[in-house]
Amino acid sequence: MNFIRTKFLKKISRDFYNEFSEYFNLEYKLVKTLPSELFNLNIKNQIPDHIARRKDGGYLIFEFQSTALRKDDILRFFGYASRIYQETGESVDLVVFSTIEKKDNEIIVKWGQGNQFTIHIKSLKEKKAEIALNKIKDRIRNNESARTEDIISLVFLPFFTSEKSLQERFKELYDLTKKIKMDPKDRDTVESMQIILTEKLIKDKTSKKELRKLIRMRLTIIEDIMKEERELGIEQGKRSIIQNMLKKGMDINEISTITDISINEIKDIKDGE
Repeated sequence: MNFIRTKFLKKISRDFYNEFSEYFNLEYKLVKTLPSELFNLNIKNQIPDHIARRKDGGYLIFEFQSTALRKDDILRFFGYASRIYQETGESVDLVVFSTIEKKDNEIIVKWGQGNQFTIHIKSLKEKKAEIALNKIKDRIRNNESARTEDIISLVFLPFFTSEKSLQERFKELYDLTKKIKMDPKDRDTVESMQIILTEKLIKDKTSKKELRKLIRMRLTIIEDIMKEERELGIEQGKRSIIQNMLKKGMDINEISTITDISINEIKDIKDGE
């Protein structure tokens, strides 16, 4: 579950990186995204969720965090930044999008002679769910297409502050996602993420079953993914997921879009069957 959830979060932040930055009130202007592999950033078998090139010449790392920040996390983040700095000589900042922290915060790590590394913590709870929902409802009433900010809201809204229950929010999200005009690929991404978050956040089995019935998309693919990841390790599960998708007759490009796994890696898995 964590593997495929992170893949979709990375896809959203990568496809809409400047809008994503603006949505969460970041002061950075970004010019392009970069693969983590570019800087050999594997630290304790973990790599950054997302890296972007800043307009001012530095770099910005995005991380999605569903647990409280620990010292090990901060050291790992600093490890990412220091490696990029050593290779480029340019400044690096990091943004943590937290589903658990109650408010925005900053952690500044000073090092060397006058150097500092800033970790910006952006709390998703700082956002008000009703404000985002009302914007989407207005768009539907006016027969307008979804904007990038709406797509981001439809994915992250379950983490926003709201007086409604989580189940009520998911029901409303499903309904609005179905009604609003949207590019089919964006709709698939949004609905996939909503399914994944339903599985992650809704604990009551009856409520989960009821919510599943409201989703339009092909549930079998996502259910296969979640089953494989529960039963197998991530790497082994990833291979098995791709094989199952290929057996269902899915196109390689479509699989790459859904999983964010490279086309070449999918071809290698297919050739090795």
